[in-house]
Amino acid sequence: MKKVKAFTLVELIIVMAIFSGIAVGAIAMVRPAMKLFNNTSQLEKASADVDNIRRYIEDNLRYADRLVNCVGYDNFDDIVKDSYTYKYYDSVSDSIFPNDRVDQPVLTYFKEQYFPYLSPSSVYVMEIDNGDIFTAGIMGKITIYKVDFSDGSLDFESEASSSYYSKYSFNINFGVAIPPPPTNLPDTWGLSDSLRNMYIDVFKNRSSADDDGKFFDELHSASSHYSTSALNLSNLELKLDIDIGVKANGTTVYDTDFSRLDTIENPTPVANPKYYFIYTLPEIINPKYE
Repeated sequence: MKKVKAFTLVELIIVMAIFSGIAVGAIAMVRPAMKLFNNTSQLEKASADVDNIRRYIEDNLRYADRLVNCVGYDNFDDIVKDSYTYKYYDSVSDSIFPNDRVDQPVLTYFKEQYFPYLSPSSVYVMEIDNGDIFTAGIMGKITIYKVDFSDGSLDFESEASSSYYSKYSFNINFGVAIPPPPTNLPDTWGLSDSLRNMYIDVFKNRSSADDDGKFFDELHSASSHYSTSALNLSNLELKLDIDIGVKANGTTVYDTDFSRLDTIENPTPVANPKYYFIYTLPEIINPKYE
């Protein structure tokens, strides 16, 4: 009988060990590349979501023709205007009377300043809530409401896609990017900054036990998930004539050269403030009134 040659057990073990070593080396080389690919993919997605959030804010505010931004508050009902002059026209005496007002609710101020004679039909409030960007489950949101001046309520209109906030937390800031001590709040808030910069930073939602958002911590200052843009508010550069009454002959009386943009700052700002924007859109430059 012809003798058949074969591998011995020792030779098989040696070959298996060599191939195992090659496989381990290959995996060790591929793993960093896969991690880099996954991180890059997630950062690209985060960057796209940042851009969508920025566009959502910008598209709703860019063409505003009257805008009051309120900063340092975490509750809309707490916002008050400390002092202003409410002007109205009296047709009997054919005179404009100033009325000094103090500590009025912000919607009363908005109505008396921009629509002292007639009630507007379309006034909106944008609320930007950053939530808690460092705690899982406490997510922020951006919501737009329509104002009902009959009872001062805010009716839900729309919000930024919840799919963005289910994956990431967005830290949105207007004005100075780096707050100075000791208050840790910006010197120039909201849109009172002449540059009107809008800063958006994105963080991974820390909802997984293995803290899968760790690489976002490591890349916190990376431009791939940090966005800065100048909010172009084209209509607010022009002055506004306010309709304050009608004469007996039907002639409209105006308070002229009025600013379209105002900022209300909380004198005792809260630690985690929201941003509120009260505004009208060009569709009511020549408005239909109720």
